[in-house]
Amino acid sequence: MKLIFVFLSLVVSIISTSHENVWKKFKIDFNKKYETPEEEYYHFQIFQKNLLKIKENEKKFLKGEVSFKLGITKFADINQEEFPRQNIERDIISLSRIEFSDEESNVPERIDWRNNSAVPAVSDQGTECNASFYFAAVGAIQAQRYITEKNSDPLSVQYLIDCSFGNNNGCNGGGVVNTLDWIASNGVPPAYSYPYKGKEGQCRGATGEMIGKGQLGYGMISESEEEMTKAVAYVGPIAVSIDGRDLPLYTGGVLNNPDCSRTVTSNISQSGLIVGYDETEDGQEYWIVQFSSGCDIATEAFSCDISIRLFSTNFNEQKLLCTFISFLQLFVVLCIDRYLQK
Repeated sequence: MKLIFVFLSLVVSIISTSHENVWKKFKIDFNKKYETPEEEYYHFQIFQKNLLKIKENEKKFLKGEVSFKLGITKFADINQEEFPRQNIERDIISLSRIEFSDEESNVPERIDWRNNSAVPAVSDQGTECNASFYFAAVGAIQAQRYITEKNSDPLSVQYLIDCSFGNNNGCNGGGVVNTLDWIASNGVPPAYSYPYKGKEGQCRGATGEMIGKGQLGYGMISESEEEMTKAVAYVGPIAVSIDGRDLPLYTGGVLNNPDCSRTVTSNISQSGLIVGYDETEDGQEYWIVQFSSGCDIATEAFSCDISIRLFSTNFNEQKLLCTFISFLQLFVVLCIDRYLQK
């Protein structure tokens, strides 16, 4: 038994030493600093687990078992289970339904709103604040402002983090619908008057026009991909919340995780902006979704372009509901008044 124990200890030691070299490079590449040795050790343990997850994904990708790649990103030292889950306390059934006419059934084969400047620049929420649902809500509003008014002025996400308590909980949870509700009642100022800091602060007064107060129209898309396609084609970028367990380590490909949660509320952790749809050269359809993960140039694996995530849509209904949407009722869209059914 002692020999076995010594052998196993040696294996663990070799693995840790190998990981330590990668760990040192990771800390340099992403300028990671920890306040105490205990804190660094904690994050190193998480980093090692994520390296094993990345290695397992690489094997599956080479075998053709998955269509996406995971790699070392700035989130590789963060336990994905610690990402704040989004609150869905709002009764979304009461949202107005988005309906389209028969004339709007003929949608383009592909569309990408990035091509006409309707999509805001990729934002970087940082690693200390899960602000994705704020960015998604604000991104949908900014897209509509550009489409209808050709106004591309960015709006303040930091104001929503600091001030929308009651609807959200700062960096520790909230939701797209809750954020839109807040903006509809209170408005949101321009970003220049309330710059982004990536952490919670005390709510303070904002200068400039409060956009959206008493002006927003938003609703829920019917539970079908056909209606989702119409919404993206005829309305514009729409906000979505998803089970985002693989997003922090995602580095490319069409993201499809058959193991994601099929429970509506359990793993909804990320929000983004659907900015288009297309298909790969081999005919695999996907949605183009922008997240607020920033542009990391420290490694070749994770670039600004790759922060546009791809989600496969040509699976059966069960996988579709689990993999892409946070169950379809969480789709929210800023829309033109004629689409709102009272």
